[in-house]
Amino acid sequence: MTIVGWITAAFGALVVGVATSSVLDELLSRATQLQLERWSRDSLVRTAITAIVSLVAMALWLWLWMTYVVG
Repeated sequence: MTIVGWITAAFGALVVGVATSSVLDELLSRATQLQLERWSRDSLVRTAITAIVSLVAMALWLWLWMTYVVG
């Protein structure tokens, strides 16, 4: 894969991670409506959940990119 492909894959993973993080953080900030009050109050739990889901989304993006675009 060329350097352009690697840069595109990395940038795409970053965009997916940031978008996932933003959406999930907003969802967890409104978690009182979903009766997840403990998660909405505890910022450490919110941060951990957001980070884990964002990393999974980034890994999924890279896997899909390598499988279907490159491979």
